[in-house]
Amino acid sequence: MERGFTTQFRKANVGSTSNYVIGNDQVSESSKSVLTNDKIMLVEKLAAGVAHEVRNPLTSIKGFVQLLNMGVHKPEYFSMIYSEINKVEEIINRLVGLADTQSMNFCINDIGLILERTLTRMNDLPLPNDLKIILSVEEHTFSIYCDEVRLQQAFENIIKNAIEASVCNKKIYITCKTNESHIHVRIKDQGVGIPDDKIEHLFEPFYCVKKNSTGFGLMISDKIIKEHNGTIEVKSELEIGTSVDIYLPLVKS
Repeated sequence: MERGFTTQFRKANVGSTSNYVIGNDQVSESSKSVLTNDKIMLVEKLAAGVAHEVRNPLTSIKGFVQLLNMGVHKPEYFSMIYSEINKVEEIINRLVGLADTQSMNFCINDIGLILERTLTRMNDLPLPNDLKIILSVEEHTFSIYCDEVRLQQAFENIIKNAIEASVCNKKIYITCKTNESHIHVRIKDQGVGIPDDKIEHLFEPFYCVKKNSTGFGLMISDKIIKEHNGTIEVKSELEIGTSVDIYLPLVKS
């Protein structure tokens, strides 16, 4: 049922806790060392990324302020300063979203309605000429145990990526199907595609394949899906498009 309104893959781990070798009720020292090193590397990468992303707009702001202090007053300077401040604010908001550990409001929801509401929230986004988003959900009502607000955020990030990758006169297909245990949501665009060597890095902090992006959108979506014990797979072909497949567990009867 359509509700009116993209070959390489990278699979994210299931959101449940990983299994580690346990002996005498303690995690082995080698496992601890690996975990610690991984965390250190992630923190180092985050710190370097934040420093790089924040330094660029701050450098621009500093330059415009210096010009203003020298008496060079142009109206566009103020709009440029505001624009750079907004970039810094976006980076901070993304970091807060990534680090958000507050308790979530889980309840039983209809996945079809969540997708509809996500698209409704995105109505004001500018679309390339004649780009159409087609939502198709199977006749059945699919119930999942989720935080609707967080799940909408994950879908919205992925749909935004699809829109930005798309060109005129193309379509984005959002489909929702089910099997015995999971709901399968696919968001498929007909955009430029992603090179194979970039696919495996898509969920890393500050990694992005498009300009003017912080690279946090997919990482946050990945985190949210894991929090729902789900998985994400990304498949892409250059000049053909990209598909993002999301699997979420069904509510057991």
